Amino acid sequence: MPRTVSYLIAGVLSFAAGMMQIFGIPTWFMIPVSRIIVTVVTFKQRSETKDKYGIRKDAFSDVMTAWCCTFCALAQHEQQVKQNHVVQQ
Repeated sequence: MPRTVSYLIAGVLSFAAGMMQIFGIPTWFMIPVSRIIVTVVTFKQRSETKDKYGIRKDAFSDVMTAWCCTFCALAQHEQQVKQNHVVQQ
């Protein structure tokens, strides 16, 4: 997983935990909100990578991959970046 994305996900989850403690927000509310934020970040990252490397985009497929298998999507992203980095050198 790219380091910046993993830091971002950790930050989102820490923010959610902080909001629960500060404002007394119930866990059942913050978990889905955090999940949606992580999905949006993952989708955006996939979209930018596909634009950068000229890969055909399918918004529905990308959203579903980001939602259903976030870690698979991030691993695929990292593999694509590494593969293209080696080819460009």
